[in-house]
Amino acid sequence: SYVVAENARALRETNFRFFEDLAAAAPLDSLILLAETTHRLWPDLFDASLRGVRRPDIARPGALALSLPTIKGKHGVALCLHKREACAVGPVTEEDMEWMRLFAEDNKAHERRMARVREEGGRGMARPRPSRSGC
Repeated sequence: SYVVAENARALRETNFRFFEDLAAAAPLDSLILLAETTHRLWPDLFDASLRGVRRPDIARPGALALSLPTIKGKHGVALCLHKREACAVGPVTEEDMEWMRLFAEDNKAHERRMARVREEGGRGMARPRPSRSGC
């Protein structure tokens, strides 16, 4: 289990290297399923995973089949990547790529909102509640 949203800043600083390495190291026919609180990072995770399966330093480069399933009881979509032999994977569909473009736009809008909040000194952000114990 890895918490993506809470580590977004560190992931960006390394160009999502963790997921590139994960995809590179995963054996063929592996599934990488991400059921995160937000879809905003899916495009970056997908791109990093693609870099991983295409790296020349791995023994058996592969390809990724992409799906964006919904999970019962969870809001939004998950990201499911299936590492396969390159010849066993068809192209990513235009519909999936359109979803990735929308997710990237959502992320840019979120980053702009967060920048405004930081500029305003954090106004509008949730503040911790005082302890009921009086300590």
